Amino acid sequence: DWFGFFQAHGWRPKEIRYLAQEGERLGRPIALPRLMKIGLKLGGLFLPQERRRALREFMGYALLEPS
Repeated sequence: DWFGFFQAHGWRPKEIRYLAQEGERLGRPIALPRLMKIGLKLGGLFLPQERRRALREFMGYALLEPS
């Protein structure tokens, strides 16, 4: 629990951004091999919405501020 660790040390998240969402927002999607892109798109058709959301929020970064 990353957020729990930092909160215990006096920090809280001010802003959280996920790489997939930021790439789409900036018009710069994550560079992946073509075969992997195809596999992810096909696999996404069969995944529940919650699982797709979890995959989109797999990588990101947080701006922390003191509590």
